[in-house]
Amino acid sequence: MHHPYLKFHLLLAIFFIAMAPKAWAQFNGPQAFIGFFPSSISPGQSTTLAWSANDPSASSCVIRGVPGVFFIAPNGSISLTPSTSLNATIECDFSIGSGATASLSVISPAVDISFSPSSIRVGQSSTLRWNTTGFDSCSSTGDFVINTLSGNMNVSPSNDSDLTVTLTCVGSSGTVSRTANLTVSPPAPSITVFASPPFLFNPGFVSIIWSSFNTDSCFSSAVGTIPTSGAFSTFINSSQFITISCSGSGGSVTGLVFVNVSSPFAPAPVNEQGSTVETTDTLSFSQELDALGVSIEKSNSQSIVQDMNSDGFDDLILVDLQKQTLYIFMSDHGRLTSVSKSIEGVSSLAQLRSLSIDKAGSISVSLNIQQ
Repeated sequence: MHHPYLKFHLLLAIFFIAMAPKAWAQFNGPQAFIGFFPSSISPGQSTTLAWSANDPSASSCVIRGVPGVFFIAPNGSISLTPSTSLNATIECDFSIGSGATASLSVISPAVDISFSPSSIRVGQSSTLRWNTTGFDSCSSTGDFVINTLSGNMNVSPSNDSDLTVTLTCVGSSGTVSRTANLTVSPPAPSITVFASPPFLFNPGFVSIIWSSFNTDSCFSSAVGTIPTSGAFSTFINSSQFITISCSGSGGSVTGLVFVNVSSPFAPAPVNEQGSTVETTDTLSFSQELDALGVSIEKSNSQSIVQDMNSDGFDDLILVDLQKQTLYIFMSDHGRLTSVSKSIEGVSSLAQLRSLSIDKAGSISVSLNIQQ
């Protein structure tokens, strides 16, 4: 004669032994066992919650942490389709702390793929990263070959063609595709400009020599249209900047060279009060400079007012002689709203040799080191 309870208990024990490697938890001195089979699912999938009391004399058990399940028979199982992860605890005959726990992970399938940064120029690099959750396999179409569930690769395009890749992943929850795009722009133009000689004791001629890269055309404030590299001679009667602006498929760039008409280590030309001859123009910026905390007192500043980026509006270069700091202000339609660049340790405009400005407004400065 077979006792129905013993037969059920034996079958349940065999079930747990077979499934134990997947999800099984047991506490010290356990009075019950509990587990989710399988222990990891995707939304919409089902799992079996199974439990068994160790003590054959147990009359009832309590499961906490599983919605809709509380008081239960000492042995049993139930099929669940939860939408969130669960942590289940079982205790039998109210023996608190002597039961067991089991966890179920409900993993939402996801596919993430992106370039960082997503926009670069030729000669720069970007990293393609991808990561997936809840899928068995992935493949790609487009400009890159991907056959792993996660990874990354460094990308350095040799031309300005945009790149794209679509990652398609397959799993028990279905198929998901995501696309990443990389914008590749032509290389940024650059320019170097210098004067020979860089200073004059008296008004006279100087040679302006320049070289530009990744450009198609150039224009000089002194002589008009010029080649992308070369030299020309021009007459200089007072300290000033000579501007050369060049453009190409990757944008535009402006180079400036300062020609000082005085001693090579003397300050730029000043009037009787000690300020530069350009200070009259600088006064038009006085209120804006005050708001930015920059002094333009005649006795402690030197300045040049000139359109430095060929936008039709005056910009300002100023040296605070007390702070020994060079300030560059690129105006916003003729108004100074912020300091574009500042360099400490500059005691005279005569130290400023050249300046370049790219399309994005990035400023590079070359200085003569004054002993």
